[in-house]
Parts: sequence; C-alpha cells; structure tokens
Amino acid sequence: MLNNKYLGIIIIIAILIIGFNIWYLILPPEYNTENGEIEITANQPLLGEENAILYMEDGFIPKTLKIKLGTTVTFKNNSLKSLWIASDNHPTHALYPATDGCIASAFDSCKSIKQGEIWSFKFDVAGNWGYHNHMNHNDGGTIIVE
Repeated sequence: MLNNKYLGIIIIIAILIIGFNIWYLILPPEYNTENGEIEITANQPLLGEENAILYMEDGFIPKTLKIKLGTTVTFKNNSLKSLWIASDNHPTHALYPATDGCIASAFDSCKSIKQGEIWSFKFDVAGNWGYHNHMNHNDGGTIIVE
C-alpha cells in the first residue's frame, strides 16, 4: 500500500500534467499581423492543427484565416458564451453559397456549441466568407479560401 508521501507526490504530478494540458489548449498562438490580417503561424497551431479558430470571451481568434480550397476548419468554443457558427449575413446566413444548412447555407453549425466542444466545416468554394456567432452576431470573422 502506498504511504501518504508517495500518494501526495502522485497527486502533485497529476495536477501539473492536467494544468499544462489546459494551459496549452488556451495559449494564444503567435500571429502575423501584416496588412491587418491575422494568420496562425506554423510554430503555434491551435488545437494541434493549423486550421483552427477559437471562440473566446472577446470573440474569435484569429479573426481572419487564409486556407486552401478543400480545407477543413475546426471551431472550438473556449468561452462561457453560447456559440452558433453561421455564414454571414445575419440573420439570413446565405453568404456562403453551398446550401443544405438549417437556415440557408451549409456553413452553419445549426445548433449551439457548448464550452469545450468543437465544430468543423470543409470549405469547397473559393472566396472571402464572413461568419458570425448567431447567438451574438457582433462577434465574427472571415475565412479566405484560395
């Protein structure tokens, strides 16, 4: 049977490991802010992948993301707010031209994404696609598909 000394050391190590993992998930990446655009650098991808966007208390990070045609972008809710990813323009959600979504566009999560949850979307149409949080339409960003 483990004595209290070893049990305490094991608990401290477990807390450090869990704390590091939480810190890594919310750590902001390094940004390139040339020309007013914010891009994720290859050095610090979010969620362990290049094409990820976090929703924080003060909005989306990054606000603008450039991707190649056919790329999947993953959105993660790291806030206490409700998040519903939707194509612009609010409230029609019809900017992204592919249909089959719950309102007008396929680029629509069609439901609230809770804290810690993710939602992914594959961009098959080139262009500049604005999006917003349907639950707070003032929070938004842009995906540039080349």
